[in-house]
Amino acid sequence: MAGRPLHTFQVVRTEQLAPHMVRVILGGNGFDTFVPG
Repeated sequence: MAGRPLHTFQVVRTEQLAPHMVRVILGGNGFDTFVPG
């Protein structure tokens, strides 16, 4: 995956939505350079 930047996030919290589904809320400085798409 050359050319793709590496972003490091922190796990702020998790929520158990279903027995096999977990929502992960991320935070930290990784969003400073993150561009969705």
